[in-house]
Amino acid sequence: MSKKLKIISSGELKLSQMLLPGINETDKSNYSSTAELYDIIPKYSYGKQRGDDNLPAIERHFKHRGRSLSLTLTPATIKDEQGSYKSLYPAAREEIIEDVLRKLSIHKNGHISKANEDDYEISLKTTIGEISAELAAHGHTFNWREIKEAIRVCNSARISIKSEEGNEVAISSTIFPVIAYEDTDKVDVTTKIIVRFHPLVTKSVLAGSMRVINYKQFMKYKKGISKWLHKRISHIFAQANSQTPYVIKLSTILRDGGFPEHVRISGNKREVCMALDEMKKVGSLEKYSYENVYSEERKNKIANVLFTIWLSDQFIKDVRKANFVQKQEIEDNKDQKELIVFGEELKVEMSKRVYGLNKTFIESYINRIKDKDSLHQSLLALKAAEEAINRYKEQGSKVVNGALTRKSLKENWIPTEMEQAEVENNVIEDKQGFAYHKNDSSKFELLVKNLRARIGSNTFNAWFSNMNLISIEPKLIFEVESAFFKDWIENNYYAQFSLSVKEVFRQEDYNITLTKK
Repeated sequence: MSKKLKIISSGELKLSQMLLPGINETDKSNYSSTAELYDIIPKYSYGKQRGDDNLPAIERHFKHRGRSLSLTLTPATIKDEQGSYKSLYPAAREEIIEDVLRKLSIHKNGHISKANEDDYEISLKTTIGEISAELAAHGHTFNWREIKEAIRVCNSARISIKSEEGNEVAISSTIFPVIAYEDTDKVDVTTKIIVRFHPLVTKSVLAGSMRVINYKQFMKYKKGISKWLHKRISHIFAQANSQTPYVIKLSTILRDGGFPEHVRISGNKREVCMALDEMKKVGSLEKYSYENVYSEERKNKIANVLFTIWLSDQFIKDVRKANFVQKQEIEDNKDQKELIVFGEELKVEMSKRVYGLNKTFIESYINRIKDKDSLHQSLLALKAAEEAINRYKEQGSKVVNGALTRKSLKENWIPTEMEQAEVENNVIEDKQGFAYHKNDSSKFELLVKNLRARIGSNTFNAWFSNMNLISIEPKLIFEVESAFFKDWIENNYYAQFSLSVKEVFRQEDYNITLTKK
């Protein structure tokens, strides 16, 4: 069922920030990405798609990376323009449109945002016309009514997946859990639409297990087996090279892809060969061969077929590119996920009355935060703004808090104490009466220099400039600005901080504790 709501919210990041890192701008338009598990499960029906009466649920058993899984596909029930209800399975049309929407989510207006305390969601804001244009650019012509119906099918048809080994939690969701139209009464090519993608897609993005795929090449396929094989090989055969072919059984293709079985095995063999011929024509394969596997009971009966596939140079390059990008994703996505979380923290801070900022400005500003450095600077600018506001109040001067805060954020102000951080012989006293002078001979100063060199001056100034050493025995206790600073340091810089402490204080077993002022 469609809902009239807005998914896009503050604390969100564009998918282009998380996917396709390392691919140059001129090539990016040719690539999309596929999700681990989700994009190769047998979730589409390549047989009968529709019926006036209720279609039965389809149950399929398949394997993924050695795990035995089962999938239940419950058909969509939608109301047509004549007011009649009909049942439909998601099929080839829905697969193409989902692939297009996923491509648009990377290159246009796709976002990942924090849904609640523990969950994230990926959504796309687009128009029916934009979807139609992307389809047409790759030789697929669906009118706006067909596009709308396909999206509704994906919003209604449910996929339930569970392990047959009894050691994993089942997941059940529609392909698009939420869709929202600008105006549900008037839907045409100009209609704006928001689509939220399946939770397994979100999980794959956050886990860094998405795989780059040659979208331009992939969209030339007409056969479902060609598409499924391309996605499967891209995910499973990460070690692809020109000397090692990819080998797969006919029975595996039918079982794991969910393709209909012919009465005679020769029929299925012919279907796979036609798909491989298509892949060769498109440029994904160099060549292929097959070997009949005969039944042990009846020597002349073909029981299976073993296909041996040599990939093209272009496909191998794409797989290697996917390996590189995936490595970058794993390294980068942790930071991006944390940026969403701390974007919410920044929103809470900016909403404090002292800053005088309205909701529209706050959301617009947060959506422009692209990296940790920007977040660091924003927090410093807010602190500097509060400092300035308090000075004006102490002097009895009038000040417009919101205007001053916006100026501070725009000009990247920093707190006064940071401007004075270079003052020599500044004495820090701990709660036990110890005094540590900030000079070259003190361990504290050595720690400051070591840590600054390790993490960089900007990061040090943002998070450690007001740190105090308040105790040595029985453990080292460092005091930082606030609970927010403490959590950020522990989540992002504790390893570097700990290493610097050990190098300066020359002990491996120091018990290090961070506390807030």
